[in-house]
Amino acid sequence: MKKNLIIVCFIMIFMSAFFMLSFQSKEINCTGNITFIKGKEKLSLIVGNKMDDGKGFITLSGTLDNGNNESLEISKKVNFTYSQNNDVITAKSVTIHNSPENEVISEEANAWLPDFFIKPDTNITWVINRIGLNSWLFFSNPVPLYLCEK
Repeated sequence: MKKNLIIVCFIMIFMSAFFMLSFQSKEINCTGNITFIKGKEKLSLIVGNKMDDGKGFITLSGTLDNGNNESLEISKKVNFTYSQNNDVITAKSVTIHNSPENEVISEEANAWLPDFFIKPDTNITWVINRIGLNSWLFFSNPVPLYLCEK
């Protein structure tokens, strides 16, 4: 009986340590969905984030619907550096790559996306709250943007 109790305690300590170490990891690697609506126009995106140790990239892939049943593909990748103060991340775009599928020109993107996604060397600030082992909630100011999960 005593031996079984020791084994159960050991397993509980091991599992607790595993979950504590998992939550301490600073790496973010996840995917989320976001949709912005302005009148009849709509921007729908799948967003991929990978961040670790002051460097990261974000991918955007989706469609921009102009409200007249005409949609343009948007597909880009932004490499960035970032600094972190608690949950506040300040990211600076380094390179921006439009994929060959991208049909949205910079002038159209300006109406929907911050300069961070359009011009290198521009900043964006996010608040990122970890809400689970493999899920994060991204905010811009007090507004939640999207849930990002692995």
